[in-house]
Amino acid sequence: MDQIFNELSVSGCYHNVHDARDGMLQVLRLSRGLRALGFKGTIRTTQDFLPRELCRDYSVANWVHDTSVERDERLYFLTVGTRSPFLEEILAVIQEGQNILFESAHNGEPAVGLGVVYLRDSAALSLQGDVRFQNDPVRISVCKLGEDEESILDVEVCNLTTEHQLVSRTDWLRKRIQNNVASGEDLWEKRSELFSSLIWCANTKLQIRTLSGNEYYFHHIVRHLSQIDQSVKQWDGGEYRLQGVNYSRESKSTMQQYGYLREFGCPDGTTRLFELHTKLHGANIRIHFYPNTAGRIAYIGYIGEHLPY
Repeated sequence: MDQIFNELSVSGCYHNVHDARDGMLQVLRLSRGLRALGFKGTIRTTQDFLPRELCRDYSVANWVHDTSVERDERLYFLTVGTRSPFLEEILAVIQEGQNILFESAHNGEPAVGLGVVYLRDSAALSLQGDVRFQNDPVRISVCKLGEDEESILDVEVCNLTTEHQLVSRTDWLRKRIQNNVASGEDLWEKRSELFSSLIWCANTKLQIRTLSGNEYYFHHIVRHLSQIDQSVKQWDGGEYRLQGVNYSRESKSTMQQYGYLREFGCPDGTTRLFELHTKLHGANIRIHFYPNTAGRIAYIGYIGEHLPY
């Protein structure tokens, strides 16, 4: 999983060169912390990143050539933070083949990095000097533009500026790393390792393996599966509840008329009625599941577009 720099935080926010130098070194400390957790060492930036100013008349490029900054730190950043693919290219890959455009903004200002963070279900690195990005999480709007639809989502994304934030997010970040899979084939091969409490009905194999990994909702499918997996592992009695994702039970009228479309055969030979399903924000995708809390397992019956009825 790549590290992603929030380019909006490089906004000339520091009052002087001394603070700007310290700000860049702080980001590199956070970068090394993410690397220790299992992130890739690469920091993905925008194509116009180097000319952006840290303070007046002092850009990222000036910092790279500033001999008062330790040479090893500057070389480290050149190695990990100035290489292709840039964030614009990563966004293009996400959109390719989907016939969908994504436009992300923070308070009306285009936000490429924060948008990629949302689409990749990842974390942003931001300069602490910009007061807009000192908190975690931060809110952005994501506009999805397709041939037949347009939707705008108001979402929160992980944003790291301090070591304290990194420590508080450690478990969350590790879960993202564990769930970082490249494609449906990769997900299927790692399913037992990633989701030890999930049991897969026969049709889910094809539904998962046909995912390319470039679908804008791919990593959200993985996140939903992870939440279902954790929910049955952590069940301690009482009413079953699924935390962290949007889910619901089919209405009585739907089940009376079209319940047969939600019947799936399970590996134990039993056909079950899958009333519960999660809903992916901004996508017409459903995951139908059947929790067996006594056995601390959940059957996954269907992953795909909303069933016709």
